[in-house]
Order: sequence, then structure tokens, then C-alpha cells
Amino acid sequence: MKLQALIDQKRRELAKKKKRMKRKAFRLKAKFFLTCVLPVVIILLAVKVIQTLVRIQVRKAAAGAVEKGRGKQEVVQTAEKPEFITPVLVKDGSGDEEER
Repeated sequence: MKLQALIDQKRRELAKKKKRMKRKAFRLKAKFFLTCVLPVVIILLAVKVIQTLVRIQVRKAAAGAVEKGRGKQEVVQTAEKPEFITPVLVKDGSGDEEER
């Protein structure tokens, strides 16, 4: 009986020690995540948000410039057909025509 009681006591001690080690490992993982991984993720997300906001501001500014430019210029269409230039044969000025 004493042997069985001793074995049970050692098992309980090992179970407690194992539980403490698991808790320490979890806390270590949580600290690592909170101090290393999470700030990097937050910084990357902030950079993406800032890029998106800048892109939106640039588009708004470009759209405003286009609207202002359109207001100043009037588009006038003419019904005239454009003149087509007929190609002209360019003669070589080296004097090869006489030798033919």
C-alpha cells in the first residue's frame, strides 16, 4: 500500500509540474506574439491603409484637375473633312537614272 500511495503522489506531482510547464509555455508564446508579431502586423496594416488613403486623395485631386480643365476649354467639332496628303515619289538625286 505504501508503494501505491508513493506512486500516486509522484504522478500528481508530475501532473502539477506538467501543468505549470504548459502554462509557462503558453505565457511565453503569448508574450512573443504580443511583443513581436502583433506590432509588425499592425505596422503593415497601417502602411496599407495609408497607401490606400493616399491613392484616394491622388484620384480626387486628379479628378478635380480634370473637371477644372474641362470647364475652361470648349470642345468644338467641325464638319470639315481633313485633307489627305497624297504621297509623291521621291527621286534619288545620285544620277543613277541616266545609266539605266
